Amino acid sequence: MESAPATSHSRGPQWMDEPMGGAFGELQRIGRRYWAVLLLGLLAGALGGWLAALYRTPTYQARATIEIQDPTENLLSLKQLSPALDSNGHITPSDIQTHVRILQSSSLTETVLRKLDAAAASGESRETEGSRPLSKPAWAAVEHARRRLQIREDRQARIVEVLFDSSDPNYAADFANTLTREYIRQSLDERWRVSQQAAEHLDKQLKASRERLQKSDDDLQAYARRAGLVYAGERQNLSEERLRQLQDALSKAQTGVAEKQSRYETADVTPVESLPDVLDDATLRDYQVKLTDLNRQRAEAAIHFTAGFPKIKQLDAQIATLEAAREKARAAILKRIRTEYQNARRQESLLAANYERQARLVSQEAEKAVQYNILKREVETNRQIYDALLQRFREASIAASVRTSGVRVVDPASVPPAPYKPNLALHLVAGLLAGFSLGAAFIVVRESGDRTLQQPGDAGAYLTLPELGAVPCIGGGSPEALRRNGHEKAPPLLGSAAGCGQVPAILGPDRVELAAWQRRLSPIATSFRAVRTSILFSGKNGYCPRVLVITSASASEGKTTVAANLAVALAGIRRRVLLIDADIRKPRLSQVFGLSPAYGLTDLLTDELATLGKGLGYVVQETSIPGLSVLTAGPESADATDLLSSSLMSEVLRQAGSAFDMVIVDTPPLLELPDARILGRMAEAVVVVIRAGRTTRESALAVKQRLQADGTKVLGTVLNDWDPRPAATYYGGRRAR
Repeated sequence: MESAPATSHSRGPQWMDEPMGGAFGELQRIGRRYWAVLLLGLLAGALGGWLAALYRTPTYQARATIEIQDPTENLLSLKQLSPALDSNGHITPSDIQTHVRILQSSSLTETVLRKLDAAAASGESRETEGSRPLSKPAWAAVEHARRRLQIREDRQARIVEVLFDSSDPNYAADFANTLTREYIRQSLDERWRVSQQAAEHLDKQLKASRERLQKSDDDLQAYARRAGLVYAGERQNLSEERLRQLQDALSKAQTGVAEKQSRYETADVTPVESLPDVLDDATLRDYQVKLTDLNRQRAEAAIHFTAGFPKIKQLDAQIATLEAAREKARAAILKRIRTEYQNARRQESLLAANYERQARLVSQEAEKAVQYNILKREVETNRQIYDALLQRFREASIAASVRTSGVRVVDPASVPPAPYKPNLALHLVAGLLAGFSLGAAFIVVRESGDRTLQQPGDAGAYLTLPELGAVPCIGGGSPEALRRNGHEKAPPLLGSAAGCGQVPAILGPDRVELAAWQRRLSPIATSFRAVRTSILFSGKNGYCPRVLVITSASASEGKTTVAANLAVALAGIRRRVLLIDADIRKPRLSQVFGLSPAYGLTDLLTDELATLGKGLGYVVQETSIPGLSVLTAGPESADATDLLSSSLMSEVLRQAGSAFDMVIVDTPPLLELPDARILGRMAEAVVVVIRAGRTTRESALAVKQRLQADGTKVLGTVLNDWDPRPAATYYGGRRAR
């Protein structure tokens, strides 16, 4: 008994264990087929890269590092002389770029070449490849040197690297060091020249500013004497201060008048006893308390005594006295409110009059001081300009005396000990990439020209259908494998060439359609048992389809071979199997099993046997293989499609499914005839046979699409006539057809 597969879907040999779905599966398939091409391309590329590195002239690179510093002018507050400095006086990225461009300039490069040439001519340095006479400047030499010069900046720091390439390591170091020294010298000369020019310019401006200051001060003093305003500025300040004080006092007086007027008008229209001043007065509150007490005592005495009783008279007198005092106090409060209002009005009038007089005084003094202030501001402005120019002149004079370039050599260039080009590793990587690209291009061309399905997993990758198994070709393998299959030599084949892709000649009982029975130990028999296992484990909970239709895209792709051998393999596990030849136009199963073609499927479908009272059991023939029966096609019929579409065909399959454990139906090609589609709707599932190297991807996909459009379940595919020999896939090679 064969072991069950690891998944619910069946699988064939070991290659089915690998994931083959999607783009990754396609890459795996191509990699297995063309690994030798890719390997050859990588080896050739690596060899080419090594040879390219071997024959290239070694190039040495010298490196010098300089630092761009804040200039001395910045320390002396001369930032205006260097527009590249930021507001804090520091070097900006644009200033770094300026240094880089100057280092790459043609004039500086030409100067360096002249100095190196002069040093070589005087014997200070040996002759090198770059030392050539420059008595007549050669533009080509300058451009050649500039191409070998590299300037790199560090954006996170003020560091600039000077790199120079040469086949002579000494010349490379000399050029880099000479370039940095010459750049520093030129920077010193330029900064000193700029400082000198700035000092001269500031000196001229300083003299002119001194003259303007003297003239403006003289004009100010002369006007002050003519206008009698020697102390005009101080009196103007006192008058304005007095005016502000009067304005504040007037504002407060006006506010007080408004408040007192409000109190006065309220007292005039409101009952006296409800005024706030009356209610808040302590004396009136005391009078009210006493009156309330006396009135209470009189009321209590009036209960027991008459009005003429002495005590009552005494109480009435006290009450009258207190009421008179209360009225007098109320009148005094009203008089006070009126008096305060009148005083506030008089104070407001006096302040308003004083404010008007002071305002006229200030206005008169301001008119006289306008011209004085104008002249005074001109003097102050000229004095500020003069002081600023004097400070700049002093700083420029100091800067002119201090010679600094703002550039410092951090690391001078040293003679490189080894060349940095050619880079063997880089050449090897480039060669490997080139070789891989050429190999990939070759594979793409080969793959685009061959649209057939050839290897196990191709159908799964392109059709996204389970692959039930792969059947090797009958002629594939070594002579030892053929002897293990029961042959001293390979069976003779039809045609001039022997090998995979050929149909074996019919010699005696040895037939490829019965290989699962006649060669039970051969790889082809093992492959059909693997297909059988895939079918048995294709369903869930141990269920598998009992009525299967075997079809293919085109003719001669091995439908009958797969159907017959699959039936033999199923019968080998003690299953009762019925093999139906539904290819009525070209029947073959009767010939394969040596059965009589007299009665068969057409007899059942034309209802001729039913008139005789005979059914399925009458036309089914047993074979010499235990458990395997065959329903031949019967007599040929021109109405094959109509017969297969009838309800009798559904009844035949129903009865066959009830009488047998498995029913295998061999059908014509699906893309050529509609028979397989009709029977597929009646059966439980369809198995599509694909012939390696013959069935194209497009035709296989068309079969899948038509079956899915019909609502037919496709159980999977079987790859037929597959050549497992490794030599068959070297360099994408093809088998002989």
